[in-house]
Amino acid sequence: MQKNFISNDTIKRRIAEMAEDISFQLISILKSCLHGIFAIQLDGSADVLNVSQLMVFMGWAFTASLEDAILFCGPLLTTTRSTDIVQKLDECDLKWESVCSVCTDEAPATIGARSGFATRVKDLVLDATSVHGMIHRQALASRKLPSDM
Repeated sequence: MQKNFISNDTIKRRIAEMAEDISFQLISILKSCLHGIFAIQLDGSADVLNVSQLMVFMGWAFTASLEDAILFCGPLLTTTRSTDIVQKLDECDLKWESVCSVCTDEAPATIGARSGFATRVKDLVLDATSVHGMIHRQALASRKLPSDM
């Protein structure tokens, strides 16, 4: 009896394709959400290899309920400044004018009075609010993921 094995590269490629499809679906939903607004919650953390990881959690109104999902958890390969966070979110092609609220931790890159992410969002969207919060549990859980994920 011959066993059919799928190579590690094939499995890795399929996982990447599924993640890309889920991300595409989520971004499509965010672009068409009720009232056209959504909230962003983010947190940065260093993984076991000391690479900065950014986790972004989205919330939005959909039909008669509130929905939420993790948009992505990925590395910030250069620095962890607010400009890097904005650039990473720009890759998702979301409309900044649709942001109604930003929830961040107390890191200077996220709440800095002059150049923090929350301040940058408020510069882009005058009505946006910012609050302090935490999604540290999700960030800590992501530390156990393999480095190529």
